[in-house]
Amino acid sequence: MKFLINWSRQNKWIESNLKDAHQVGEYWVTNEYSNHSRYCSKQGLMLAGDAYCFLDPVFSSGLMLALKSGVMAADAIDSGLIENDLTPARFMSYARTLRDGINNMRILVCAFYSEGFTFKALIDRFPNLAGDVTDCLSGDINKDYTSLHEAIATMVPIPKKMELGMPLNT
Repeated sequence: MKFLINWSRQNKWIESNLKDAHQVGEYWVTNEYSNHSRYCSKQGLMLAGDAYCFLDPVFSSGLMLALKSGVMAADAIDSGLIENDLTPARFMSYARTLRDGINNMRILVCAFYSEGFTFKALIDRFPNLAGDVTDCLSGDINKDYTSLHEAIATMVPIPKKMELGMPLNT
């Protein structure tokens, strides 16, 4: 709550528009918007885009994930059609690759919402990681970001990885 009040005072427009306002009830701060399906496919169905995972409205990751997962899904379906195999297990590689990338970006999203964390502070402490931050935020989500994650972990807690379930066979 203290963070929210301080933040609103840093934005002159918000401060000006709320100067005569008074609180009439409790309020809560929400900072973890991500939602995901543990499963990406079942017979006759494959999830892509926001149907598979939603990260955060601030980072506009939805468009990037929709496009990336659309291309990846099309490639997986195309090879499945060529090999006459559209079983749910066929799409595990697609699901695993996309989930790994989503987990990489999710660490940045969760760090962003952590009190006391800024990307500037991260880069000031670890200037060699500026390119990794830029790469991940611009959509190159399937690189090895181990060094970046370790650096972030020195500043804020890292969220647990979202689990990937086996395909649904029913």
